[in-house]
Amino acid sequence: MTTKRTVGFGDAQAAPGEKAWGSLQVRQGDKSVRVAVGVINGSSPGPHFVAIAGFHGAELNGIAAIHSFFEKIDPTELSGTIFVVLCTNPRAAMMRSYAWPEDRHAELVERYGDGPYPPALAPEDKQRLNMQRLWPGRKGGLLAERVTHEIWTQAIHAPHRRADFVIDMHCYHRETLDAIVLSDEDMIPFGAASGIPVLLNQRYKPDTPFCTAHCRRAGVNALILESCGQGCVSPDSAQKAERVLFNLARYMKMLPGKPALPEHALLVDPWLDDDIEGKNATTSVAFECALSAGLFVPRRSSWEIVEKDEVVGEVLDLYTGQVAQTVHAPVSGCLFNAGVGVGICEKGQRLIGVCIYEQVNPRRILNQHPYLDTGTSPGSSQTR
Repeated sequence: MTTKRTVGFGDAQAAPGEKAWGSLQVRQGDKSVRVAVGVINGSSPGPHFVAIAGFHGAELNGIAAIHSFFEKIDPTELSGTIFVVLCTNPRAAMMRSYAWPEDRHAELVERYGDGPYPPALAPEDKQRLNMQRLWPGRKGGLLAERVTHEIWTQAIHAPHRRADFVIDMHCYHRETLDAIVLSDEDMIPFGAASGIPVLLNQRYKPDTPFCTAHCRRAGVNALILESCGQGCVSPDSAQKAERVLFNLARYMKMLPGKPALPEHALLVDPWLDDDIEGKNATTSVAFECALSAGLFVPRRSSWEIVEKDEVVGEVLDLYTGQVAQTVHAPVSGCLFNAGVGVGICEKGQRLIGVCIYEQVNPRRILNQHPYLDTGTSPGSSQTR
């Protein structure tokens, strides 16, 4: 819980009842970068909320949402503090590139152009260039690692201030329903409070280097928002993302009012170790793969409910114009990753997955698990 005093992040300083924009200046030798940050210091004590966007240069809706959220908040109505990182990866965004231009970047540009980089990058490139996979950063490391280190030590896990909640804002490849990504079941109440109708329980492995996974290891509540659309700002998508921020602040009793929630949401759990009948169903998600190369044409969208053997897409042979493969749902369930980012497919490439889901009532979840400003998760072991 914060106290009534001036707080700062980078060179942004705000007294109680005030807010301010500023910059986080990070240097490595003769290289440096400025990251736009903002501080809102409420007029009364309360939780510490951190919103971050722009890890990946093509994912822009969260940036617009954070800026609008920041500008609309009246600090005199806020309890607690809000820190925002407008765009963690400004160089990549300005280059229209997926990743941070660091270390081996010149070689990658020569091979692939300015990006976005293909998924077949060498592991060392993915680790060094993908800022989402650098947490908690490194004080004496590459410039990108230093940026994440400064955000971690100044905004999220400072000795004098630890975040009560962190949201990491991303965007999917193409138009689909927005989704909240949960690190674990204890984050279900926060996911329900977001107002997003799809909650994906991803169950991160212990060593996952994502920002939210590292937050959870440190005992900090954290979510990922995946908005729809990349490469430009979609007004509808940005407004939904902004509403998520207001919903979560209201759930945490930082702002007056209650979250705006749907009647129902889908709790999707594709990595739960359960037995399901169906092809390739070794866990709770059953995949269908391409039998030959071609163009994958999805006939249903991600997060739709499908029945076993229902047609969900097809692979076209571009040399003959013939349908080379009709793709059927291997089991009944929720359509997970329905061709997202596929387009032209190679033989053996995953096309769709169908997984376990449960319909839940967000209001009921929040009634069962109201937010308590104790610095710990509200828990959700009895949510379902």
